[in-house]
Amino acid sequence: MRIAITGTTGYIGARLQHYMQRTHEITSITRRGDKGLPSFDLCQPSTLQQTLQHLDVDIIIHTAAIARRQQCTANPEAAYVANVEATKVIAEWARQRGIRLIFLSSLGIHEDNIYADTKRLAEQAIEDSGAMNTTIRLAYTFGFSPSFSNPKPMQRLEHEAHFPGSISFDDSWHFQPTSLEHVCHVIQATVRNSKPPQEVNVVTIEATTMFEIASACLPHQIQACKDLKMKYVPGCLPVNIGELPWPDYILSLPLYGF
Repeated sequence: MRIAITGTTGYIGARLQHYMQRTHEITSITRRGDKGLPSFDLCQPSTLQQTLQHLDVDIIIHTAAIARRQQCTANPEAAYVANVEATKVIAEWARQRGIRLIFLSSLGIHEDNIYADTKRLAEQAIEDSGAMNTTIRLAYTFGFSPSFSNPKPMQRLEHEAHFPGSISFDDSWHFQPTSLEHVCHVIQATVRNSKPPQEVNVVTIEATTMFEIASACLPHQIQACKDLKMKYVPGCLPVNIGELPWPDYILSLPLYGF
Protein backbone atom coordinates (compact mmCIF):
# COMPACT_ATOMS: atom_id res chain seq x y z
CA MET A 1 0.00 0.00 0.00
CA ARG A 2 1.19 3.56 -0.75
CA ILE A 3 1.45 5.56 2.46
CA ALA A 4 2.63 9.10 3.19
CA ILE A 5 3.93 9.83 6.68
CA THR A 6 4.45 13.36 7.96
CA GLY A 7 7.05 14.15 10.59
CA THR A 8 9.46 11.30 9.82
CA THR A 9 12.36 13.15 11.45
CA GLY A 10 10.46 13.19 14.74
CA TYR A 11 10.47 10.61 17.53
CA ILE A 12 7.32 8.68 16.54
CA GLY A 13 7.44 9.35 12.80
CA ALA A 14 11.01 8.06 12.44
CA ARG A 15 10.23 4.77 14.19
CA LEU A 16 6.97 4.39 12.28
CA GLN A 17 8.70 4.91 8.92
CA HIS A 18 11.33 2.30 9.79
CA TYR A 19 8.59 -0.15 10.80
CA MET A 20 6.15 0.43 7.92
CA GLN A 21 8.64 0.53 5.04
CA ARG A 22 9.13 -3.22 5.38
CA THR A 23 5.61 -3.90 4.09
CA HIS A 24 4.48 -0.69 2.36
CA GLU A 25 5.63 1.92 -0.13
CA ILE A 26 6.40 4.91 2.09
CA THR A 27 6.65 8.56 1.13
CA SER A 28 8.39 10.58 3.82
CA ILE A 29 7.16 14.15 4.28
CA THR A 30 9.44 16.48 6.22
CA ARG A 31 10.11 20.16 6.72
CA ARG A 32 13.27 19.98 4.61
CA GLY A 33 11.58 18.08 1.78
CA ASP A 34 12.43 14.57 0.58
CA LYS A 35 12.67 12.69 -2.72
CA GLY A 36 11.81 15.70 -4.81
CA LEU A 37 8.88 16.82 -2.65
CA PRO A 38 8.69 20.47 -1.62
CA SER A 39 9.25 21.44 2.01
CA PHE A 40 6.38 20.56 4.36
CA ASP A 41 6.33 23.36 6.94
CA LEU A 42 3.45 23.08 9.41
CA CYS A 43 3.90 26.72 10.35
CA GLN A 44 2.97 27.74 6.79
CA PRO A 45 -0.32 25.94 6.10
CA SER A 46 -0.88 27.98 2.93
CA THR A 47 2.08 26.21 1.29
CA LEU A 48 1.16 22.68 2.36
CA GLN A 49 -1.25 22.21 -0.54
CA GLN A 50 1.72 22.46 -2.92
CA THR A 51 3.33 19.44 -1.28
CA LEU A 52 0.12 17.48 -0.94
CA GLN A 53 -0.80 17.81 -4.61
CA HIS A 54 2.37 15.88 -5.54
CA LEU A 55 1.31 12.85 -3.50
CA ASP A 56 -0.12 9.71 -5.05
CA VAL A 57 -0.97 7.64 -1.99
CA ASP A 58 -3.77 5.58 -0.45
CA ILE A 59 -3.28 6.71 3.15
CA ILE A 60 -1.63 9.63 4.92
CA ILE A 61 -0.43 9.25 8.52
CA HIS A 62 -0.07 12.63 10.21
CA THR A 63 2.46 12.45 13.06
CA ALA A 64 4.03 15.89 12.66
CA ALA A 65 3.25 18.50 15.32
CA ILE A 66 4.70 20.90 17.82
CA ALA A 67 4.57 18.35 20.61
CA ARG A 68 6.66 19.85 23.38
CA ARG A 69 4.31 21.41 25.91
CA GLN A 70 6.76 24.12 26.94
CA GLN A 71 7.18 25.17 23.32
CA CYS A 72 3.40 25.32 22.86
CA THR A 73 3.01 27.42 26.01
CA ALA A 74 5.80 29.79 24.97
CA ASN A 75 4.32 30.34 21.50
CA PRO A 76 0.62 29.40 21.46
CA GLU A 77 0.02 31.11 18.11
CA ALA A 78 2.61 28.96 16.36
CA ALA A 79 1.28 25.86 18.12
CA TYR A 80 -2.25 26.62 16.87
CA VAL A 81 -1.06 27.16 13.30
CA ALA A 82 1.09 24.02 13.20
CA ASN A 83 -1.18 21.67 15.13
CA VAL A 84 -4.63 22.87 14.09
CA GLU A 85 -4.53 24.92 10.87
CA ALA A 86 -2.08 22.57 9.15
CA THR A 87 -4.20 19.58 10.17
CA LYS A 88 -7.26 21.26 8.66
CA VAL A 89 -5.44 21.57 5.32
CA ILE A 90 -4.42 17.90 5.39
CA ALA A 91 -7.91 16.73 6.36
CA GLU A 92 -9.59 18.77 3.63
CA TRP A 93 -7.11 17.48 1.03
CA ALA A 94 -7.71 13.90 2.19
CA ARG A 95 -11.47 14.38 1.93
CA GLN A 96 -11.26 15.82 -1.57
CA ARG A 97 -8.99 12.99 -2.77
CA GLY A 98 -10.85 10.20 -0.95
CA ILE A 99 -7.68 9.30 0.98
CA ARG A 100 -7.72 7.81 4.46
CA LEU A 101 -6.18 9.94 7.19
CA ILE A 102 -4.62 8.45 10.33
CA PHE A 103 -4.03 11.19 12.89
CA LEU A 104 -1.86 10.85 16.00
CA SER A 105 -3.34 12.67 18.96
CA SER A 106 -3.05 12.60 22.75
CA LEU A 107 -4.94 10.92 25.57
CA GLY A 108 -4.48 14.20 27.41
CA ILE A 109 -6.72 16.25 25.11
CA HIS A 110 -8.85 17.38 28.07
CA GLU A 111 -5.91 18.63 30.12
CA ASP A 112 -5.55 22.34 30.77
CA ASN A 113 -2.62 23.30 28.54
CA ILE A 114 -2.02 24.72 25.07
CA TYR A 115 -0.81 21.44 23.55
CA ALA A 116 -3.97 19.63 24.69
CA ASP A 117 -6.13 22.46 23.34
CA THR A 118 -4.52 22.23 19.90
CA LYS A 119 -4.90 18.44 19.72
CA ARG A 120 -8.55 18.67 20.76
CA LEU A 121 -9.23 21.34 18.13
CA ALA A 122 -7.36 19.33 15.49
CA GLU A 123 -9.53 16.28 16.20
CA GLN A 124 -12.63 18.43 15.83
CA ALA A 125 -11.34 19.90 12.57
CA ILE A 126 -10.81 16.42 11.13
CA GLU A 127 -14.32 15.36 12.14
CA ASP A 128 -15.80 18.53 10.62
CA SER A 129 -13.91 17.95 7.35
CA GLY A 130 -15.72 14.68 6.68
CA ALA A 131 -12.47 12.91 5.77
CA MET A 132 -12.19 9.14 6.25
CA ASN A 133 -10.10 9.04 9.38
CA THR A 134 -8.85 7.21 12.43
CA THR A 135 -7.53 9.15 15.42
CA ILE A 136 -4.94 7.29 17.51
CA ARG A 137 -4.43 8.74 20.98
CA LEU A 138 -1.17 8.14 22.82
CA ALA A 139 0.04 8.66 26.39
CA TYR A 140 3.62 9.13 27.63
CA THR A 141 5.46 7.13 24.95
CA PHE A 142 8.60 5.01 25.38
CA GLY A 143 10.71 2.93 23.00
CA PHE A 144 13.61 3.14 20.58
CA SER A 145 13.53 5.55 17.65
CA PRO A 146 16.25 6.47 15.14
CA SER A 147 15.25 10.12 15.53
CA PHE A 148 17.60 12.68 17.07
CA SER A 149 14.61 14.42 18.67
CA ASN A 150 13.82 11.79 21.29
CA PRO A 151 11.83 13.14 24.27
CA LYS A 152 13.66 13.78 27.53
CA PRO A 153 12.59 10.53 29.30
CA MET A 154 14.11 8.48 26.49
CA GLN A 155 17.26 10.60 26.48
CA ARG A 156 17.65 9.96 30.22
CA LEU A 157 17.25 6.21 29.74
CA GLU A 158 19.81 6.23 26.92
CA HIS A 159 22.27 8.20 29.04
CA GLU A 160 21.85 5.86 32.03
CA ALA A 161 22.39 2.86 29.74
CA HIS A 162 25.80 4.20 28.75
CA PHE A 163 26.70 5.66 32.16
CA PRO A 164 25.07 3.41 34.81
CA GLY A 165 24.37 5.12 38.11
CA SER A 166 24.43 8.64 36.69
CA ILE A 167 20.66 9.27 36.88
CA SER A 168 17.98 8.54 39.48
CA PHE A 169 14.42 7.66 38.45
CA ASP A 170 11.21 8.57 40.26
CA ASP A 171 9.30 5.75 41.98
CA SER A 172 6.35 7.79 43.28
CA TRP A 173 4.44 9.02 40.22
CA HIS A 174 2.34 6.23 38.68
CA PHE A 175 1.14 6.59 35.08
CA GLN A 176 0.00 4.47 32.14
CA PRO A 177 2.56 4.79 29.33
CA THR A 178 2.41 3.94 25.65
CA SER A 179 4.91 1.60 24.00
CA LEU A 180 6.26 2.90 20.69
CA GLU A 181 6.37 -0.66 19.37
CA HIS A 182 2.69 -1.05 20.20
CA VAL A 183 1.93 2.20 18.37
CA CYS A 184 3.50 0.74 15.23
CA HIS A 185 1.49 -2.48 15.58
CA VAL A 186 -1.76 -0.57 16.07
CA ILE A 187 -1.15 1.66 13.05
CA GLN A 188 -0.27 -1.38 10.94
CA ALA A 189 -3.53 -3.05 12.04
CA THR A 190 -5.44 0.15 11.25
CA VAL A 191 -3.92 0.36 7.77
CA ARG A 192 -4.86 -3.26 7.02
CA ASN A 193 -8.39 -2.94 8.40
CA SER A 194 -10.87 -2.05 5.65
CA LYS A 195 -13.28 -0.73 8.30
CA PRO A 196 -11.05 0.66 11.06
CA PRO A 197 -12.50 2.35 14.15
CA GLN A 198 -12.63 6.12 14.25
CA GLU A 199 -10.79 6.33 17.58
CA VAL A 200 -8.11 4.09 19.13
CA ASN A 201 -6.42 4.62 22.50
CA VAL A 202 -3.00 2.99 22.88
CA VAL A 203 -2.08 2.75 26.55
CA THR A 204 -0.83 0.11 28.96
CA ILE A 205 -3.37 -1.64 31.14
CA GLU A 206 -1.41 -1.20 34.36
CA ALA A 207 0.18 1.94 35.76
CA THR A 208 3.92 2.03 36.30
CA THR A 209 6.68 4.44 37.33
CA MET A 210 9.84 5.73 35.68
CA PHE A 211 11.84 3.64 38.14
CA GLU A 212 10.01 0.46 37.10
CA ILE A 213 10.47 1.23 33.40
CA ALA A 214 14.16 1.92 33.90
CA SER A 215 14.59 -1.24 35.99
CA ALA A 216 12.97 -3.34 33.27
CA CYS A 217 14.66 -1.76 30.27
CA LEU A 218 18.14 -0.76 31.34
CA PRO A 219 19.69 -4.21 31.93
CA HIS A 220 18.82 -5.13 28.33
CA GLN A 221 20.00 -1.80 26.94
CA ILE A 222 23.23 -1.77 28.93
CA GLN A 223 24.07 -5.24 27.61
CA ALA A 224 23.18 -4.13 24.07
CA CYS A 225 25.60 -1.22 24.37
CA LYS A 226 28.34 -3.61 25.53
CA ASP A 227 27.61 -6.17 22.83
CA LEU A 228 27.59 -3.57 20.06
CA LYS A 229 30.51 -1.61 21.59
CA MET A 230 28.46 1.54 21.14
CA LYS A 231 29.84 4.95 21.99
CA TYR A 232 27.34 7.30 23.57
CA VAL A 233 25.87 9.82 21.15
CA PRO A 234 22.46 11.21 22.21
CA GLY A 235 19.73 9.89 19.93
CA CYS A 236 22.18 7.92 17.77
CA LEU A 237 21.22 4.25 17.48
CA PRO A 238 22.10 1.41 15.08
CA VAL A 239 20.10 1.46 11.86
CA ASN A 240 18.57 -1.96 12.48
CA ILE A 241 16.82 -0.91 15.68
CA GLY A 242 14.41 -3.83 15.46
CA GLU A 243 17.17 -6.21 16.58
CA LEU A 244 18.03 -4.31 19.74
CA PRO A 245 16.65 -5.94 22.90
CA TRP A 246 14.50 -3.02 24.00
CA PRO A 247 11.88 -4.86 26.07
CA ASP A 248 8.66 -3.25 24.84
CA TYR A 249 7.04 -6.54 25.77
CA ILE A 250 7.74 -5.89 29.46
CA LEU A 251 5.13 -3.17 29.42
CA SER A 252 1.55 -4.39 29.68
CA LEU A 253 -0.34 -5.20 26.52
CA PRO A 254 -1.93 -2.12 24.95
CA LEU A 255 -5.65 -1.48 24.77
CA TYR A 256 -5.98 -1.71 21.01
CA GLY A 257 -9.57 -0.56 20.99
CA PHE A 258 -10.58 -3.07 18.30
